[in-house]
Amino acid sequence: MQVLILQSGEKELALINVKKAEDISFEYMHSIYHVWQKESYAVKGNFLVLRELFFEDIQAAWYYDSYSRYPLERIPDGYVIRGINEHFDAVRFALGHGTQYKLLLGNSRELDINSLCPETAFLVLKTKVMPNVAFTFSRRNWHEQ
Repeated sequence: MQVLILQSGEKELALINVKKAEDISFEYMHSIYHVWQKESYAVKGNFLVLRELFFEDIQAAWYYDSYSRYPLERIPDGYVIRGINEHFDAVRFALGHGTQYKLLLGNSRELDINSLCPETAFLVLKTKVMPNVAFTFSRRNWHEQ
């Protein structure tokens, strides 16, 4: 079973079952430019593979990729960088003021990270292949679409 682990320091805040071939995305308000940004990942074993980045504004895109390592494509609602393919053993992020983080799994599951972790400033998301065992977690912050 593939599981996402959301943690703060050594404390595990959530274990989330990931369906086979399910994409994972972070959607959030950019803390400097105050525009929407989205990071899309694939899960490969114990790695999160960054595939694509969406920026609502070109300045936020330039801030992320100021050396133009990847082609920036204009789309109707913003800008996108595709084909990144960078592997991470963990994704670390800070819940800055007004960032409004959401974790999206596939097309049907959404977790409001800010409401799940209101007193937390720094979080880590990683993935792990675990034995098939039953486990439960709170669904109070999940929103089915």
